[in-house]
Amino acid sequence: MHQRYRGFSEDFRLYMDKRSGWPSNSEVYGWFLNNYGGLKKDVYPAAKRGEVVGEKFVNGFLALLLAPPDPRSLGSTMRHARAVLADFLHERGIHSLTQATPESLLAHIAGPPTTEPPARSAKIDYLRKGASAIGEFVLLGTSIDRFVQACDNRTDGDVHEAVRWMYIRLGQSIAPGGSLNDASANRERRSRPVAKGASAHETRNAEMSEADAEAVAAAHIRLPRTEYQARAVAWQRFNPWTVMYARDKSRRVGMSIVLPLQDAAYQDILDGKRASYDMTPKDLTSPSANLLIEACAERPDSGRPADANPTRGLLMALGMQLAALSRCRDLPAGTELRLLSFAGTPTNRDRLLDTGFKATGRTMARTGAELLEHRIPLGTWRADVLVHVAMFRFFSELCDGPPPD
Repeated sequence: MHQRYRGFSEDFRLYMDKRSGWPSNSEVYGWFLNNYGGLKKDVYPAAKRGEVVGEKFVNGFLALLLAPPDPRSLGSTMRHARAVLADFLHERGIHSLTQATPESLLAHIAGPPTTEPPARSAKIDYLRKGASAIGEFVLLGTSIDRFVQACDNRTDGDVHEAVRWMYIRLGQSIAPGGSLNDASANRERRSRPVAKGASAHETRNAEMSEADAEAVAAAHIRLPRTEYQARAVAWQRFNPWTVMYARDKSRRVGMSIVLPLQDAAYQDILDGKRASYDMTPKDLTSPSANLLIEACAERPDSGRPADANPTRGLLMALGMQLAALSRCRDLPAGTELRLLSFAGTPTNRDRLLDTGFKATGRTMARTGAELLEHRIPLGTWRADVLVHVAMFRFFSELCDGPPPD
């Protein structure tokens, strides 16, 4: 008999993430040890990230949540996990866990079973998990800096190429057949203004040539690629952490741009007085509590390895850039980090919302892109910011020197 595999559904994973509903590792591994003889240590984190795992784990996880409470062994995380599961299913018309069959419950919390072995990490959108995914990598002892690479300072070629990738990915998303023009996928999103910043896991017009995609993007951004490249070179010369490459298995798979802004420049963008890409080195400062995520794009298909997952490296690159440019470790306790970005594409908007950004009700000058903001008070003990603070503190230690070559 072929082994069967299964994974949690995306809406269930995100619901559990947002409600902090996952049981603790000790309770999960203890349950599987007592009932199934054990569980490999990487299965539970992989399932929470959205990877396909053995169907036995998914079935056992549901059985754990449905098991009668045992006050001698089950802690508060299990009670909370059961409550979150009940809320999730209640919103989908299941009002009694005891009267529903396990099969009907599995249909809501998991995808269909398959005999296809899992391709680990290939299709997970780590950018939607944000700091929680970084925490999992840190706990597993993953070397974070191997996911990022600095631009070569001896020439402007690396910065130019990074910007070219951004233009191509945006143009392919905007063009007919891309995610921004897919009526069936984006009917409910048409009222949302969008702008530059193509991203991983977008629906793209793969038939469009790279040159045509660049032209579409330039018209949308209202700035020729060569002029944007000149501005990006100036940012990178101000601080090499501003423009970075993301790597997967030592191969470049994406690019990202983060700008540390002075108070006035940040407010100008938020007030719709200036576009994000109108920033000059005079508007930048580091350390800074005002950070603009200007670009996050994966490598065009023509040069990207088929087995690569750009979102993992892009998440690490963004985390290291935010920490290195804010120097949050040196900021006074109680300082509020302000992160600003925009809805470059529908997928990017969803990612920002999933990781704590809020709609501001404002739009960017020139492009009309919807602006979103995430404020993180340093030194507070609110549970919803602890993981973010830990991420910034950890990366501050890692980012004392120049970016990895």
